Amino acid sequence: MEWLDQRDALLGQLEAAGLATPDRLRQAYTAYGGGPEARSELDAERSVVEEYQAVADSVNGERSFIQRVGLVGGPDPDAQLSVASGRFGDGDLRGALDAIGEAKSIVSAAETGGFVRLASVVVLALVLVIAAVILFRRRASYTSRA
Repeated sequence: MEWLDQRDALLGQLEAAGLATPDRLRQAYTAYGGGPEARSELDAERSVVEEYQAVADSVNGERSFIQRVGLVGGPDPDAQLSVASGRFGDGDLRGALDAIGEAKSIVSAAETGGFVRLASVVVLALVLVIAAVILFRRRASYTSRA
């Protein structure tokens, strides 16, 4: 009975996270009852769901301007979460964790990417201003001689 209570709690977590229940859980219970193998499967799925939810909260949370700039034109963490959701529903827990990890990496790198992009824009603007000043001075020196 304890396994069924834990399963029901997991089903609630799955619903809250928007994930489909993989067949592996039902198969584990059918094959092993509430034995150690079925508990192991339940624990494995619970850990993936918890990691998914934590990363989904991070992906969907508030982002600073710099983080938003860092995500522009790059890989989409939401797409990785969709991949993770599909893999989890198919019963590929390792693949789901890989996709969740990729989404987490994308979000983690967003701030650094934003700083790099903003710094690049500033450097480009400075180069353009310097080039304009040089061209303006040259043009002014040519027109003043005539």
